[in-house]
Amino acid sequence: MESPSDIQVPVSLPCLSYMLEDLNFLMNMMKIIEIRCL
Repeated sequence: MESPSDIQVPVSLPCLSYMLEDLNFLMNMMKIIEIRCL
């Protein structure tokens, strides 16, 4: 059971950082939209 997760970790780390950047971008967009709507 441990082997698959060990294999996934190196691959998922860069993907996770990309996802975090996208999430940060989306959050900033939401803030801008909220400010404009208010």
